[in-house]
Amino acid sequence: MAVQHRNLTGADLHEPKGVATASNRQVYVANGAGSGTWRKVAAADLDFSALTNGYYVTVSSGAPAGTALNNANLIYLTCYFNNAADAEDAYVVCPLDGTITTIWSTIYNACDANTNITSSIGGVNITGGVLAISATGSAAGDVDSATPSANNDILAGQAIRFLSDGGATGALPVMITIAVNVA
Repeated sequence: MAVQHRNLTGADLHEPKGVATASNRQVYVANGAGSGTWRKVAAADLDFSALTNGYYVTVSSGAPAGTALNNANLIYLTCYFNNAADAEDAYVVCPLDGTITTIWSTIYNACDANTNITSSIGGVNITGGVLAISATGSAAGDVDSATPSANNDILAGQAIRFLSDGGATGALPVMITIAVNVA
């Protein structure tokens, strides 16, 4: 009695045709005409048309123009202010080269007066990198954000400085989260 190929299990299964001649890290790529070849996947073979999230990282080597991988190269750093009501600063070091794409703040108490936190790298303010914490209707857990547009490239080992203007008068602990698109 013949066994249908689709019904094979266990020891009766075999490796795909041609695998013995394939090199390390190659995959079988179909050509659409009932055949194909063993080769490494090129960026041009990937279909990115379904990506819709706003956080993309561009694939640069051999990729079709405008293609990106969703969140592939983002890392996140955090920095804590004990009290942003004081005109103090806080620092965090970036472990990799990259570009700061977004900065968020989360407050732990209601803010009693508008407070701005300015970000900088190497003494140069990050354009669009000011977190504006509003006192109006504020409560613990409120999130504010900034989207840097220039002076936001950073090298591995550089510190990001956050300086509060000390606008609030009551205690204002703040957690800052930084998204970095690494090179």
